[in-house]
Amino acid sequence: MSAIMDRLVCCLIDWGPGMILAALVLYGLYRLVGNIGLKVVAALEKPAAALELQAKSMEKLTNSLDDYVCRDRSEHREIMMLQKVILDRIEGLKNGQN
Repeated sequence: MSAIMDRLVCCLIDWGPGMILAALVLYGLYRLVGNIGLKVVAALEKPAAALELQAKSMEKLTNSLDDYVCRDRSEHREIMMLQKVILDRIEGLKNGQN
C-alpha cells in the first residue's frame, strides 16, 4: 500500500502545484455538484408526489363525470318513453279508446 502512496506523491510532485490546486478545485466542484444534485432531486420528490395525487383525483373525477352522464342519459331515455306513453294515452282518449 505504501508503494501506491509513494507513487502518488511522486506524480503530484511532478505535476507541480498548479495541477494539485486544479485537482483540489475539481474535487471540490465534484462534491458540491453532487450535494446540490441530491438536494435538487429531494426537492423534486414533493411536487412529483403532488402531481401523482392530482392525477389520481382527476381520474376519480373523470369516472364520476362518466357515471353522472350515463345516469343522466338513462333518465332522459325514461322520460322520453314516459312522454310517448302519455302521448299514446292522450291520443287513445281522443279517439274514444280507454
